[in-house]
Amino acid sequence: KYPTVKAWLKETLAKFPHYYHLNANIDYRIDGDKCKTRTMCFNPMSVPLPDGNKHTMFFGLWYVDQWVRTPQGWRMTERIEEKCFDYNLPAGLKAGN
Repeated sequence: KYPTVKAWLKETLAKFPHYYHLNANIDYRIDGDKCKTRTMCFNPMSVPLPDGNKHTMFFGLWYVDQWVRTPQGWRMTERIEEKCFDYNLPAGLKAGN
């Protein structure tokens, strides 16, 4: 699965020359050797426009992750992205596409 996600990210992020993810406010729920986290993410992204300018949009979301403790340390077993908001999307672009 990791190689598939890595290839998808390489192709997809090439369309966005300017972006970052600001992660904060992590909520941990540990239960023995399992853990659930919920992490806030603020994600501004810019896309180039045909006239040479750029269009900047913002996304707010939560990463909801499942973890398991292994002899090598904690390992993520699942990630779900919960949408919260989007702002200033270009015409024809919907959040999550």
